[in-house]
Amino acid sequence: MVWIEGETMPKMHRHEGFIRDLAIELAVLHSNKEHDNLKIYPIPMIGSNLERDNRLWLDRDPFVEEALDDFKSIWKKLNQRCVLHGDLWNENVIVNEDGRLTGLIDWEHSCVYDPHWEFRMIRRFIGWDGLQTLLYYYNNNSKYSLEYETIKILDKFWMCHQYIHRIKKEDKSSELFREYMDRWPDCLYN
Repeated sequence: MVWIEGETMPKMHRHEGFIRDLAIELAVLHSNKEHDNLKIYPIPMIGSNLERDNRLWLDRDPFVEEALDDFKSIWKKLNQRCVLHGDLWNENVIVNEDGRLTGLIDWEHSCVYDPHWEFRMIRRFIGWDGLQTLLYYYNNNSKYSLEYETIKILDKFWMCHQYIHRIKKEDKSSELFREYMDRWPDCLYN
């Protein structure tokens, strides 16, 4: 185990040096070809479960229905494979006192899937403008060329999945995800 100096990323962090560092770190990670022992993320199964759960738990919530329709329009083009961290959000990102990236933690969700999937949650903590900046640096340092609109669809889709997942567990944080959904595409943290 390696100790990483720093603190978890603040809830809204738009430091351009950090965003550039993160883009380069992810480009390096996604270039790793050693993924024979990692599972492939079961995204089609999550989509069908979300569709079923929306009927059973939410009586066909219109926001979830729209997210599912959008997801169905893109999921077949998510066909590139690379190693992903799998759980990229502010609590798993470590920054130093200058706001620069020092490392990523909590790798238990690492998997193999399309690189678009990696970016599905991060905009909640860097904003849409930050996501565009992140993609600019990532696309210039990676063999992959990721699309902003695809990630926007995945953000919405994953939010719905997390919302229903928390409702089923009777987890109070479901209220936070409902608020995310009600305010989407705006960020909660400005």
